[in-house]
Formats: sequence, structure tokens, C-alpha cells
Amino acid sequence: MTDRAPVSQVETELALRIAVGGGLGALARALKLLHAHGEANLVSVVRGGDGRAAGLLLCPNCIEGALALRREGFEVETETVVTVRTPDLPGAFAHFVATLEAENLRIAYAFSLAAGGEILAVFRTDENPKAEDALRNYLFLPDITLPAGGEAAPPQPA
Repeated sequence: MTDRAPVSQVETELALRIAVGGGLGALARALKLLHAHGEANLVSVVRGGDGRAAGLLLCPNCIEGALALRREGFEVETETVVTVRTPDLPGAFAHFVATLEAENLRIAYAFSLAAGGEILAVFRTDENPKAEDALRNYLFLPDITLPAGGEAAPPQPA
């Protein structure tokens, strides 16, 4: 027996990449400032051995948040990423990556977070518009079904 593929959201979003000296304490100050101005949702944090920390954040007001951080002396860049929000199904992230690979897209970075039965996957590719189209068109067509194993199967010809 198969179930219908879940309704999912695929879109290109603006993200902020911040780098701070002073480790996690400085990152916490930057996040507090960003939350006040950009309503940021933390996505990923990396801490280097040199006392520097970096974060990649999605936020609805990234431009305002970036300007506030720059005024306070923080290093910040904006960049576009492709996000996928969908129920957390076994093999979903691997399927997303395979879809992008099939389109000959180069992935600069990719990661996913799962919570509450949902997954958020974030991709930075060499062609984000093409990546968004591929993920939307090949993964979430209404007639895609999930076999008992959980891997998404391509639509069958009529």
C-alpha cells in the first residue's frame, strides 16, 4: 500500500552568514541583536578552533538584520539558499541531494534539521533557481507516491 506524497514547500530564501571573534559569547550577542531587528531563526552554527564562530541564519527581515549587525561591527553577508520544508520521511534528504545531482548542480553546502516530524533542508548551489525548480518538479508532484520503504518513487506513466 502507498500513501500520497506529503505537501511540501520549496523556495529560494535570503540567508545571513555571520562570523564573529570572541567565540560563542560574541555570537550570542550578534544573535540577540539580529533577533531584535531581523527576527532570525538560527539554522547552523560552526565554531572554529581559533575562537571564531560562524552562523547561517534564515530570517524574514535579513536586510534589516544585516544592516543592524554591520552597524555594530559584525561581519555579515547575505546569500540565497534553497529551502525544503516537508514531513521528515526516511531517506528524504538523500533523495533531495540525488535530485540535485541528477540535474548536474554543484552543491556548495547542504544540511538538514529535523524536529516535530518535519524536516528543513537548506541548499546553496551554483544555480539556485534551477535547484528550486528541480526540487519542486521532481519531488513534489501530486502523483508521486511513497512505497512501504519510504523512498519517493517517480511517477508512473499512465
